[in-house]
Amino acid sequence: MSGPGRNDPCPCGSGLKYKKCCLGKTETQRPPAEDDLCFEDGPLPTMAERLTKFAFVKEFAGTIELALHLLWGDGGFAPSKKAFREFVFSESAGQVFIPYLIYDFSFPLNGPTLADLYLERHRAALSAKEREWLDARRHSFLLPYEVIEVRLDTGLLLKNLWSGEMLWVEERLGTHEIGQWDLLVARVVCEPGTPAVMEQGAFTLPQDARAELLEMLRTARKSRRGGDESQLFLRMASSLIALWQKYLVFRPLPDMRNMDGDPMVFVTQEFTVLNGPALLAALSSDPSMEQDEEHRLYRWVGPSDDGGLISRGRLEITEGRLIVETNSRRRAGALRRRVERLTAGSALRFERSRSQSFKAAFKRHKLEGPKAEEPRGPALDPEVKAEIEQQMQEHFMRTWPDTPIPALDGLTPRQAARLRPMRPRLVDLLKSFENEMTRAVKRGNHAPNDITGLWSELGLDREKETRK
Repeated sequence: MSGPGRNDPCPCGSGLKYKKCCLGKTETQRPPAEDDLCFEDGPLPTMAERLTKFAFVKEFAGTIELALHLLWGDGGFAPSKKAFREFVFSESAGQVFIPYLIYDFSFPLNGPTLADLYLERHRAALSAKEREWLDARRHSFLLPYEVIEVRLDTGLLLKNLWSGEMLWVEERLGTHEIGQWDLLVARVVCEPGTPAVMEQGAFTLPQDARAELLEMLRTARKSRRGGDESQLFLRMASSLIALWQKYLVFRPLPDMRNMDGDPMVFVTQEFTVLNGPALLAALSSDPSMEQDEEHRLYRWVGPSDDGGLISRGRLEITEGRLIVETNSRRRAGALRRRVERLTAGSALRFERSRSQSFKAAFKRHKLEGPKAEEPRGPALDPEVKAEIEQQMQEHFMRTWPDTPIPALDGLTPRQAARLRPMRPRLVDLLKSFENEMTRAVKRGNHAPNDITGLWSELGLDREKETRK
């Protein structure tokens, strides 16, 4: 892949354009002297700044090119070349790429990293504290962790998914974003006499990446042939970052289907109303139409698998028109035939139909943002809303343990809890529920709900099962 263009953001992370930052700053191929690494004016640069400036001199242009290609590849996860290019030169990509370039990438394979080279060339000019700082990072690796506990503004208790060891990490800002059971990929640095901290470039993975992550670790363990693990960890860094690209940066849209199993397509049909009273009478006579007389709205409903009702379509009479909305082509066709049959074709005339796929609707939403809609009715009383949510929560807690779950090979959670080989998958499922609840609360989309009762309902010791 090509390097940054003149007007692209500089890969060094300065925030300036490439032409105004690192382009042409070094003309020679000689090893950079320490004087070359000092910033003009201002305070003495930190070791991190000096390392970054060292990494982006002309001498290492080929190394940077190889590292970019190895880490980001050809953009296979990206939906388009434009999206891939925008990502590669984005701030988030730079925050991940720069530490990888300095601490993890080596060419030739198993050769020195740029951090090793910096120490080799400038050891004599470094103070004991600076060498200690650099050594701590040279011997740290990008590794996967599970977040066991979050203490707000204080830190995180992490479980190293490679070794199984528990580790306390001091952290403040991250505790407001990270939740319990998050999958966290981070470079944890331990300097002598100081608490462990996370370096720049940490990222989380969604729960549905867990299976692939654990399989990657199993494969890495099999490929290990004794000796020092450091080279294995260095090679594994690019694979962990690839998971970040796949599951977060370029996460594909799911195959969205409605409860009938139809592909999700938003269809709007428009009819001219020829006889309003006849149309209202026809719709009101159909037991599958739930009416809201005040707002001239109807819901077309049908039975669900659990004996309840599901909404299959929405009908609104407004300004001499009937607007019919469904979320699949099959439902749209069925509802049109139903309405025309009810009215015998005399109360309305079909005018037009338009549709939009879920993918197109999602893309449009990202580009335009959510649009404010006029309220279709009075706002739900907060107490009533809370009561409804409580009822839904109680229904879930009561029925879920005995509901067949595809992720458990069709077994119910209660059955899976009795089978030792299935128990880890059940535990992961319960943790994913708790994780999603935590994240919903952090986003302000949900009131806190305690679902820990499911563990005891299934005969599982939560503390014991989650510390294995």
